[in-house]
Amino acid sequence: MWETNVRAEELGARLKQAREQASMTQGELALAVEYDQRSISQWERGIRKIPAVDIPKFASVLNVPIAFFFEGQLGSSDIDDELLRAFHQLPTSESRQAVIQWIRDLNTLLQNR
Repeated sequence: MWETNVRAEELGARLKQAREQASMTQGELALAVEYDQRSISQWERGIRKIPAVDIPKFASVLNVPIAFFFEGQLGSSDIDDELLRAFHQLPTSESRQAVIQWIRDLNTLLQNR
């Protein structure tokens, strides 16, 4: 899992900021990311930390870069290091190739939005 040093409160404040910039209610965001409104509320208040694997989904729905959630916390080299570390922990070359293809597909999809 992608570990960061970002506190739940900071991440929640960023989530709320992005949601409000997108003029969305908690309920609308919850529907868009397939969670319930209670989870959104708990994340925004820092009671629970957003699962790292869901941050790209939030970024996409809220039309912000993933880095928005980590501004002032991670430098690009930190993100690169974390991605490389996770990539090299994949168990097989086939799984690494699948991740590379997924990233290419995601990039194409995002460029065509």
